[in-house]
Amino acid sequence: MKRGRFFLFSMFFSLLLSGSAWASDEQPQLATEHPDIEVLPFTSRDLRVLQPFNVGLQLSTLSLLVPFKPGFTASWSKSPEWTFEASLLSGSLSAGVAGYDVASYKETSYQLLARYYGDNKNFNWVFGFSQEGGRFLIGNKYVSYATGVGRIDLAELQSWAVVVGFGQRWQWKNGMTLGIEWAQISVPFKVDKTDSDFFASTATNEDKGRVRDILNILARVPRLSLAQLSVGYSF
Repeated sequence: MKRGRFFLFSMFFSLLLSGSAWASDEQPQLATEHPDIEVLPFTSRDLRVLQPFNVGLQLSTLSLLVPFKPGFTASWSKSPEWTFEASLLSGSLSAGVAGYDVASYKETSYQLLARYYGDNKNFNWVFGFSQEGGRFLIGNKYVSYATGVGRIDLAELQSWAVVVGFGQRWQWKNGMTLGIEWAQISVPFKVDKTDSDFFASTATNEDKGRVRDILNILARVPRLSLAQLSVGYSF
């Protein structure tokens, strides 16, 4: 899991460093070519060039499987058309999953995304990859009469997913930004890990099968989120 996270974020920060050099060359050129730019009305499209770096907070409020996931984001706009973004979202809930006995579940998503605006000022298409990680506590129904080595009440999973979606981003001259992801879906295409010490315990094969079912559901079900909010600062 750690290698996957390092790979995602090392790719993003290499883009960020190369973008810093590009932005330092581009802004003086804009000032030279457009000496009247200060008196022109700024649009979000203009500001993506003049203030290409952004850091902010995100909040996923309507999503499957965890409905409430706050997080952080950092992005770099290569041009008015393209923005590259890395984000981290994490949330938890205490509930059953598909009728199974799960005491609690925590989900963490690491995303590396590209936003394509085309000729639009605010509207953009989103696509990229994510690493979905989860940890859940197995309910007492399964662990009460089982013994074993390690945390037999803890199960972990990790999967990779393709991300697509669409949203809008607004940016102001004072650096403030506001965004809404109208819809985004992460579809797992590779499961790296579904594991628990519970499978080596004295639990019955039937109970072990039920816990494996839970892991498979959590690892493979697509994550759909609606109306994901973000607020940040550009510079």
